[in-house]
Amino acid sequence: MSQEIRIHDGKLELNPGGVYDMVNGNWLEFNVAKLHLLVANIEKMIDIQCDCGEVQEKLTPYGNELLAIAEKLYDNYYRDLVENYTPQKVEFPDSEKWPNTIPTWLKEEPWVDQSWHNDACPSYFHPACKLIVWVHPDIEEHREDCSKKFYVNSVEVDEDGGQEYACEMFECDTEEELKHWLETATI
Repeated sequence: MSQEIRIHDGKLELNPGGVYDMVNGNWLEFNVAKLHLLVANIEKMIDIQCDCGEVQEKLTPYGNELLAIAEKLYDNYYRDLVENYTPQKVEFPDSEKWPNTIPTWLKEEPWVDQSWHNDACPSYFHPACKLIVWVHPDIEEHREDCSKKFYVNSVEVDEDGGQEYACEMFECDTEEELKHWLETATI
């Protein structure tokens, strides 16, 4: 749905969006109005791209620049998420401030990434063993209510695939300890 734009008496009227005083308004009003104009221009660009597959600078000012910005935004922030999607990347994105090193082998079969934003950290489920490995942040002060990096829980799985935590099985701080326990545990 494209925005309707009317200009009259120093005001910018956008539907949807509201009325903005472009003469006597404050800086916030100016910035919000300008962003609405940008959105309207982008919506018009999308309509034109869908109709004829090209940017028409006459109808959408700065169309090529906006397309270049869109490409940069996609490349820098979305390409990896789209092309290499995992729940962990979306729910717990990498951060220099909150590093969380996840063992590569947990990202491979038979492990299933079932990270969820309501959880404290990423988690990986092993369907055959009915185990979940929780991977907490590298820095202990960033861990929510726990002191170890890795926790392993056993789960019961119902016929619909729902999981219920049975018990905590193991906890450790290193990938080596985790891998050793998983390889030698009797489950």
